[in-house]
Amino acid sequence: MLHFLRRHSQSRVIQVIFFLIIAVFVLWGVEAVVSGGSPLTTIATVDGQPIEQISIQRAEMNLAQAYRDAYKGQFTPEMQKAMNLRQRALDGLIDRAILAGQAEKLGYQIDDQELRDSIVDNPAFQLGGRFNKDQYLRVLRSAGLTPGDFESAKREDLAVGRVQNLIGDNVTVSDDDVRDDIVSREEKRTLAFVKIPAADLTAQVQVTDAELEKFYEDNKARYAEPEKVKVELLGYPVDRFQDGVEVTEERITEHYETNLEARYTQPHEVRARHILVRVPRDADEATKAKARARIDEAKGKIDAGGDFAALAKAYSEDPGSKEKGGDLGFFPRGRMVGAFDEAAFALKPGEVSDVVESPFGFNVIKVEEVREERKKPLEEVREEVVVTLRNESATEKARAAADEDATALGNGATLDQIAEKRGLTVDRPEPLARNAAFPSLGRSLPLTNALWELKPGGLTAPVDVNGTIVIGKLIENVASVTPPFAEVKDRVDAAYRLQKATDAAKAEAEKVLAAARSDGLEAAGTASSRKVEVSSAFARTGPFIPGMGTNPAVKDAAFALAQDRKLGDKVFVIGSDAFVVELREVVLPSDADVQAKMIEAKKQLLDKRREDAFARYLGELKKTAQIEVNAERLEAIPGA
Repeated sequence: MLHFLRRHSQSRVIQVIFFLIIAVFVLWGVEAVVSGGSPLTTIATVDGQPIEQISIQRAEMNLAQAYRDAYKGQFTPEMQKAMNLRQRALDGLIDRAILAGQAEKLGYQIDDQELRDSIVDNPAFQLGGRFNKDQYLRVLRSAGLTPGDFESAKREDLAVGRVQNLIGDNVTVSDDDVRDDIVSREEKRTLAFVKIPAADLTAQVQVTDAELEKFYEDNKARYAEPEKVKVELLGYPVDRFQDGVEVTEERITEHYETNLEARYTQPHEVRARHILVRVPRDADEATKAKARARIDEAKGKIDAGGDFAALAKAYSEDPGSKEKGGDLGFFPRGRMVGAFDEAAFALKPGEVSDVVESPFGFNVIKVEEVREERKKPLEEVREEVVVTLRNESATEKARAAADEDATALGNGATLDQIAEKRGLTVDRPEPLARNAAFPSLGRSLPLTNALWELKPGGLTAPVDVNGTIVIGKLIENVASVTPPFAEVKDRVDAAYRLQKATDAAKAEAEKVLAAARSDGLEAAGTASSRKVEVSSAFARTGPFIPGMGTNPAVKDAAFALAQDRKLGDKVFVIGSDAFVVELREVVLPSDADVQAKMIEAKKQLLDKRREDAFARYLGELKKTAQIEVNAERLEAIPGA
């Protein structure tokens, strides 16, 4: 997670996540030490300093939220459980305590000026690029912090940073290290392969009902209907709570100034047309030459005064813009692929580029208009600001109503009674599986998780779901059911045939591999009436191999092969298909490419080695630290 956050440290969202995590790890650790801890609530000690239960609860909660923000709907309760965030939270607090102790031993003290500078320079506390005291206090209030507690914690944070700098400043990398790192990352390979598709062999598979029934019994879990829940939902649509909402000038100005950079600054954009002649990624030189001749023909007609839009309709192979005369509309920097983006933003209105090669083929670009970056004045966006603030106020009113009604429900009122009082309707959908969307609301992981944690009759706290505040009630858990064989026989038959066909494909591939060892892959493929194909070039990163599919083991094997050991030593199965592979080509980056990347690569490699060195240093400190953990109390802490 920390690696993910470091790689995205310039993201405003990630900066906020960092702020919250650090606030929790630092503040609650400090608070536990200042208070001295209680024997009944102390979960761990580091060199005699206590780590309290509440510290771990808050740290776990904020780590979970950071993961949710980073991974969105992909972060499931199962992932959260598997990651053991409670232990991670405790580990973070232990590390923090060790480093703070080491900073104290080294005599690192943060004076008032250094502390003041760190706060003033924090973008979270600035408006219009300058420190704003009211903004500072607002941010602290939203995080539940007082200035005194935060500033005490920040001093410790800066002292720990000095320890980290002490280690990092002694780390160096040579130019040879950097070159080796670039070559390793930039090296590409191609594979020749013989593919035996399972689909070619399914028709040959003979099956009996007895075999299918046995397969069904052995794989019943595949055919089980998932566990479901029967629920009732009471929604408070935000737009129903807009009546009576007033927006003051003070709120309008405050919102505008706070969000000027993020929401009300128009980015530098261009409106461009283009002509694209496509070139397949695995095209041979003859195909590339043909495409180049066609784009050169179009460019020649443009240079001779031809109408760009008309020529785009005649020549372009981009289905999204061809009929619009190649018009791509306005787009900001970074929207298009690198070479295209660079060329487009180098042009003035009316200018046409030279031929530009991109991953999609050959392009000619014409810029029609340019919009420079511009901060929109308040009067221009006033209506948008008012609508935003009205929605915020209406959301607060809807949530207040839901909170009030949640209390009434806890005191014995029913959803129907509350709905009648508010003029709302109770939604009673069909039983829902865990990954299903709510028919009237859409998907909501927080609401789903809350409902699945209830016992029958239980109620969720109000949850914001796509513009509606919702209270959910669990009526019944519907157990998982496995349909009888007769109902799923067709699915069983298809799965059984595919499995047998995959086994047959693998067996045939083993024969091809054996022949390739003695006769070579080309001869083995010909003898088995299978074509030898060649992938396009691919790098080490990611598990995907063009023309073959996704399999990390194949990617690892590809980069383990060498010129004196080209043939893969085993058959690989990707999906249902079997492959025999052989190294065809190693493509190394040119000296010019390596040289062009040296500066940035050196920074990245140095950062990585500094992180590794600091991790080793922390590991050595932990070996001598007196760390005691009450495992029973840790296990008994309520979940985040």
